[in-house]
Amino acid sequence: MSAVVERDLHVPTGTWGLLISGAWLVSLPFRFLAGSLIVRYSRHVLAAAYFVSAVALIGTANAPNKAMVSLALALYASANGVMNVGVNAAGIHYEKRTNTQILGNLHAGFSLGGAVSTLVVGALLSLGWTATSLSLLLAGFLAFCVLAFRNLVSDVAEDVPQQKLALIDRDLFAIPGFMTVALIGAIAAAAEAGMYLWTIIYMRDEFSLEGIASVAGTAAFFAAMAVGRFGFNPVVRRLGRLRSLQYSGVLIAAAMTVGLLTNSAALAALSFLVVGLGCAIAVPVSISLLGALAPDRSAAVASFGTALISIALVASPLIVGTLAGLISLRVALGMIAVCGALCALLSYRVRERAAG
Repeated sequence: MSAVVERDLHVPTGTWGLLISGAWLVSLPFRFLAGSLIVRYSRHVLAAAYFVSAVALIGTANAPNKAMVSLALALYASANGVMNVGVNAAGIHYEKRTNTQILGNLHAGFSLGGAVSTLVVGALLSLGWTATSLSLLLAGFLAFCVLAFRNLVSDVAEDVPQQKLALIDRDLFAIPGFMTVALIGAIAAAAEAGMYLWTIIYMRDEFSLEGIASVAGTAAFFAAMAVGRFGFNPVVRRLGRLRSLQYSGVLIAAAMTVGLLTNSAALAALSFLVVGLGCAIAVPVSISLLGALAPDRSAAVASFGTALISIALVASPLIVGTLAGLISLRVALGMIAVCGALCALLSYRVRERAAG
């Protein structure tokens, strides 16, 4: 729906990037606080987040100007951040309790939903649906989520020390390797955000595609992430978490480079699919590794990890949008290849230090 609102309000690409970055920036305090809020208020926090998200989506689609769009985007980003913390905290708690990696499957649900919703939205746009109609459909789905996931975080407080409402659990900083792994997750998230925020616009502008054809690359990316996240557990068990992160970074960098150098829409879509396989591993494995480094602080780890990822999400559209306005979107999306290379390098350095 992002691309539809950008088009309908005639917002320049660079300005749209600033609006999205501003929204994520406003959401940062809520993401840092989400862990403490979930420990204290449990499922009521998630219910409120789903409700605010629904209202914000409708507001974004019906906003008459850029100022109102900014407000609606900020509300949505804040509520979305709380939901992300809740899901990751529940996953970390489950992994500790059962000694089974589940975060990949949880993130796969996001990716599968992204692939399906992208195709559905593309088809509905081809049928003449407006942004308002789409927002009402998505708001109805979020209302369903309030009921379906109302007990998701009910048990998270069991393995988290009771604490005052605080932005950051400072004890996390003392854990060896914690900040580097968190940084890897943030960089990977910046690459992922660049893919799902900009590739529809890229396919539309660079290859003159419209409707469902313009979403093919993004849908392929989401589908690859879903398949990869449902199926990567055997790979991670065989290679180990850090080596898996290293290889995923290499895959992202190589595939994105090919996708941006080609003048074939089909090859670009295929390359985005391969980027999706790389991104499938990076974020959930980094969060899982953070949880293993601090097993008694599920909500605090999820909150800090999600907030740091959100900082990357602030930088990603800002960098891509600015470079797109100054040079071209094709060049700007090269940031995703750079992110992949950085993930590979940092993962290698952590492995070397651990071996030493």
